[in-house]
Amino acid sequence: MSAESSNLSNIEHRAVIKYFVKKGKTPKEIFEDMVSVLQESAPSYTMVKKWARLFQQGRESCEDDPRPGRPVTVVTEDSEGVLLIDYLPKGTTMNGQYYANLLAQARESVVQKRRGKLSRGVLF
Repeated sequence: MSAESSNLSNIEHRAVIKYFVKKGKTPKEIFEDMVSVLQESAPSYTMVKKWARLFQQGRESCEDDPRPGRPVTVVTEDSEGVLLIDYLPKGTTMNGQYYANLLAQARESVVQKRRGKLSRGVLF
């Protein structure tokens, strides 16, 4: 396996761990097997143990759990100051549609707060 093809994502690592747990392998066996194939791109033994335990306890998803915390704040500003402040609601993903809507809101803020700059070609 080439070095480039052995770089798996975290989710792919977890899927491999889940597979081996279902086959009855121990975390140590899983780790050794992954290191023999993936070498330096293998997950740490600590991560293998953590995910093996979770799968043994019945977890099915390989995805990260959503983390609590303050919402993501997006601030759009120019040299004259803040144009738009947006709070990404908890549990919402910043995807293409959300970002496109945010850009439309930023453009509308420019129209309202920086009159004439769009028509003169100063912005965008």
